[in-house]
Amino acid sequence: MKRQTYTRNDHLKAIHAAKRSKGLTDEEYRGIVQRYSGTTSCGKVHDMAVLYQIRQHLQMMRGGKTTRQHSAPMRKARVLWNLLRDAGVVHSQGDEAFNAYVKRITKKESPRLVSDLEAASLIESLKAWCDRCEVEYEQ
Repeated sequence: MKRQTYTRNDHLKAIHAAKRSKGLTDEEYRGIVQRYSGTTSCGKVHDMAVLYQIRQHLQMMRGGKTTRQHSAPMRKARVLWNLLRDAGVVHSQGDEAFNAYVKRITKKESPRLVSDLEAASLIESLKAWCDRCEVEYEQ
């Protein structure tokens, strides 16, 4: 049985197809590529092993645009954020402010890329913020 060998273009096609099917924003996609290759463009990557790693990472991600679910810790972080917003501490109604806060605390481009361990530190920072502003939350 002959093994399938992939060319660079095969990897690039699969990477871009996975990006579309997972519903990643350009910023999320470029963050993943940079993590593996040091550059933000797959077109500049010529190492087949690195392209394979990026391809595998994207293909192993859960869900797509419509089915993507945040982890339980990230949902809890969102609840704490909404409590702060409802109390008038956070003035922005959109996702941009939450995403910027997540990026500042976790150094990740998107809440979807945050691990459960990173989400725990995010939750603790939001709890501390709630305590400072005297916003009540459930333990």
